[in-house]
Amino acid sequence: MRFYVFLTAISLYVSCSREAPTAVAKKPVASKPEYSAASIAPSGESKPAPLAPGRMATVYGANLGPAQACWGTADPSRRETPNPQRPNQTDVETKVFPAKLCDTEVQVGGIAAGLVYVSAGQINFKVPQNVLTKGDTTVLVTYKDQAGPAVSIPLTTDAPPVPAEQIAAAMWSDLQRVKWEQRYERGCTAVPAQQGLRGGLYGHAYYCKQPSGPAIAESFYYPVDPANPKLLLLRADIRPAFTYSELSAEVEQFLIRRLTKAYGAPVAPDSFTEIGAYRPDPGLSWHTGKLTIFVHRNRNAVAPAGVRLGVILIAVRDELLEQRRAAQSLLVTGAGEPQAPKSEAERVKAAEQTLADLLRLLRQSTGEPAQRAEALVAADRLAVRLGALLVVRETVVEGAAKVRAELAPLGIQYGAVGHYSGALDYDHSLLARAWKEYPATPAGQRAFLMLQRLGCEVKSVGCDGPNCFLTVIQQGASFLERYPDTSIRKEQTYHLALAHETWWSLSLAEPGDTTAAGAKVTREAGERARQGAIEFYEQLIRVAPGTPEAKAAEIALPRLKLKLDSRERTFFCFSC
Repeated sequence: MRFYVFLTAISLYVSCSREAPTAVAKKPVASKPEYSAASIAPSGESKPAPLAPGRMATVYGANLGPAQACWGTADPSRRETPNPQRPNQTDVETKVFPAKLCDTEVQVGGIAAGLVYVSAGQINFKVPQNVLTKGDTTVLVTYKDQAGPAVSIPLTTDAPPVPAEQIAAAMWSDLQRVKWEQRYERGCTAVPAQQGLRGGLYGHAYYCKQPSGPAIAESFYYPVDPANPKLLLLRADIRPAFTYSELSAEVEQFLIRRLTKAYGAPVAPDSFTEIGAYRPDPGLSWHTGKLTIFVHRNRNAVAPAGVRLGVILIAVRDELLEQRRAAQSLLVTGAGEPQAPKSEAERVKAAEQTLADLLRLLRQSTGEPAQRAEALVAADRLAVRLGALLVVRETVVEGAAKVRAELAPLGIQYGAVGHYSGALDYDHSLLARAWKEYPATPAGQRAFLMLQRLGCEVKSVGCDGPNCFLTVIQQGASFLERYPDTSIRKEQTYHLALAHETWWSLSLAEPGDTTAAGAKVTREAGERARQGAIEFYEQLIRVAPGTPEAKAAEIALPRLKLKLDSRERTFFCFSC
């Protein structure tokens, strides 16, 4: 929402005597404040809601105060008595703030409100303690003696059942009662895995919610142990049953004191976007035994297990965090992308250098087959890089046509600007050449592996519509039979495991599931695919223990053996 301030200068000529009139310039009259009921909300809320005695609230609008913001300071020698209909207020809600700040006043039901912040577009105020707690009241803003409209706002008690300190104590007690690694039996809600996020915090299979007085305790059960799979309680979320921004802030401080007394000084955790703990304010964390405890506040709410509204205490077992790290390690492959140019001059220079390097590699006609295959794979990376450098803000740059013409005879064809990539589309023809011309070389076989990953983008892979997993299985099995001693056996085995797991998961999809549209699967074939996935994952654990692929197998196997849908979609092109 954006508001604009309109200032009107008015000059009046007044006659001060019977002599010749003299021009007298009066001070400009301030414009009336502009706002509405829809632009008034309790603090921390994204939309209007009833006001309550002592609560902080915000008015958004125009002409509400001076262009340069003013801050109100609470009187350190005074405190308000909470409204008896709302006794359990936080510390800030009983403070006394000025009733007038930088020529601005706010009245709620005709009673002066305390002012915390005032600017032309926003006022933060504290609702008076002696307003009513039922029905409606009016909010009126005055700036420099110019009154805005008296708008009607609903009222409520909006009160927590007990003070913030007792809420924090209840949350602490719930944490002490968690029965870690308890086996799941029955009675909880089954939660489908989120596509592509089965490892780590999102990988739970069952979710239980237990209201406990002023707090709510939530338990999450995860599949573990690839040899003897079981479901164990590895995460607990504990939050107030009732909260709002001021209450959350106070409960958070009480929790921090308790946790610090018990476990020592906290540290700021790494970014955990899954639970809303991300920079610049990720909250705090403590580690004790095999447990990591996080405390932070959020303004968003996604349930279950995601970002929650208000203060939250999240306790996670180390084995679950290790799963998360293992899943993330497979997302980091190869060298990082070169830094994006910071200016047009840098872009032009980078494009010229990339083109020169690309032409040099493509014109390399001597050397052993292994060297020529390496040159083609390296050239493919440069072709992708050049395709990005020839586009600025989704517009193809001047001179790109000349580059296209120079590269076309060498087998590189660029298409239009990609919808997702923002770069010129490129069909990875150089990877296809490296595999087709030098299949027995390490670089040629790496190119084969990379083409499998790019199956949704590259027509030369030969996928049957979106069902690239079937192509990966057919081609991968043939490849391992032909090259049993290949240096990429581990990676190809992992591809086969993923492809079979995708097949199994697709066979479980419900009608209307858009992530399974066009899948050629049956339940019977899916069950055979599940057995195949188990076989390939167990092979990875035997022959490549400790590798990222083996760790991924350890995450996947319990879910597969327990017949829990993993929502795997690798090598299925539902988003293409």
